[in-house]
Parts: sequence; C-alpha cells; structure tokens
Amino acid sequence: MSNQLELARTQVVAAQKSFKSVPNNKLDFEREAGFAMQMIQANSFLATMEPQSIRNCIINVALTGLTLNPVLKLAYLVPRNKKLILDPSYMGLINVLVTSGAARKVEAEVVYENDVFDYEKGTKPFIHHKPALKNRGEIIAAYAVAYLPNGEIQFEVMNRDELDKVKRTSEAVKKGGHTPYKEWEGEMMRKAPIRRLFKFLPKHNIPEQVVHTMALDEQNNGADFSAQKQEAVKSKASAFFDDAPEAEIDNTPDGMTHEEADRELAEQEAAA
Repeated sequence: MSNQLELARTQVVAAQKSFKSVPNNKLDFEREAGFAMQMIQANSFLATMEPQSIRNCIINVALTGLTLNPVLKLAYLVPRNKKLILDPSYMGLINVLVTSGAARKVEAEVVYENDVFDYEKGTKPFIHHKPALKNRGEIIAAYAVAYLPNGEIQFEVMNRDELDKVKRTSEAVKKGGHTPYKEWEGEMMRKAPIRRLFKFLPKHNIPEQVVHTMALDEQNNGADFSAQKQEAVKSKASAFFDDAPEAEIDNTPDGMTHEEADRELAEQEAAA
C-alpha cells in the first residue's frame, strides 16, 4: 500500500470513535470503512485529498445515515477543492427523507422534449408525465413529488433554464473540469427539484438526519441552506447545529472567507 493510501486508511480508522458516537446511527463502522477504502483504492486520487476531510467524510456517513455500499448508490466520495466530500445521490436524498419519516414516498424524474408532459399548480394541482419509449430528445425539465405522512402530496417542477442555473453554481462546472453533470446529467438534475421541494415540506420536528443530509448536499452544490437551517432550529433540531464540528460540513471554497462565501451563495439562491 502506498504512503498516500496508508494515510487515507489512517484517517478512515481515526473516524471510528466519532462515527460510533452519532445518536441513532444504525450503520456498521467496519463495513462503511471497507466501502470507503474500496472507493479510495479504485481511485487513488481520492487519497491525495486533505486528510481531515477524509475523516469528516466517514463521520458524515453516520450523520446522514447514507451507506457507501456501491450497490445501493446512495452516496459517493467526491474530490472538491482539494477536499474529499460525501455527496448524496438523488436516491440518497430520497432514501433519507423516506426512512426518517419526513415523507412516505418521494419520486424524482427528468422530462425529455419528446415525452408527454403537463402540470398545473393552484387549487387542483396535478402532474401528467408519459415518457417516450424511444428518441426522447433533450432534457427540458425535472420534477419531484413527495407523499407526506398526513396524506398530502406536494411537488416541484423546474424547467431547463432553472436547472441550468443550479448547474452553473457548481464549483466543478465553473472551473470546467470533471463534473458529474458530464456523466450523470439526469441524476444530477433530479436532485435540484428534491432540494427545492424540501424547502416547502413541513419542518416541525424534522429529524436531524434529514437536516444534515440536505445541508450537506446544498453546500456541496453551491447553494444556501441558511433559511432551512434557521427553520430547523425553530423546530427543536438546534442540537445538531450546536454540536456538529464546523469542519464536517464546511465546504467553503478555497481562498474565500465564510462571509464572502455566504454572500455569493445568497446571490446564487436569489438568482435561482
């Protein structure tokens, strides 16, 4: 094992105490550490990331409840600004909303130009989507639907212009480097309406697992979570924000102060 891989392994193991101390954590540390090392060994570049960020990724696995099991595809270890981050997939966002009880069911889909699609807001809201069986064309929209515990249904639809605005907030896209949008555009665009939908879901007694996952995903993708964080505090989820080490969810771009990052993210949210 190379020195860098050995250093990465050391950081993964060092996360054990914090991992096991997370309340209501049902994940097994040894299994998750094994999954993490599989990912790092498969892509040795991940081992060159800031050592503390590697440790924080493993802790975030416990805080979000999202396993790194590659078969389930709920979350990935991704390099970003010389740091390793835990990036939930759209399936991971759905998983944490459903398993936490915040929603009974969540669906997210992309709409292509040759699909049959119609929706309406107002007093009789609906979505009608019939995907084309072939030659679907380009993506023109994405939507997410949440079936709430009280029987209500809420949904959000975002057109291509709105999706592209979100895409442009990605630091990787800004830099023109490798980005998940190049390989998994549909999966990435499913995440945007899920995040927007979450902002309008009831926040009363929202589980800390949900708060942390959505905050982590928002920060990873260059959006502002401050309003949802404040609402969660009002709903007695403040313990998470008081106790979580700042480094675990601190993805402020290199070379920027927190104030500068907050200002830029607020401008991005307003534009979206």
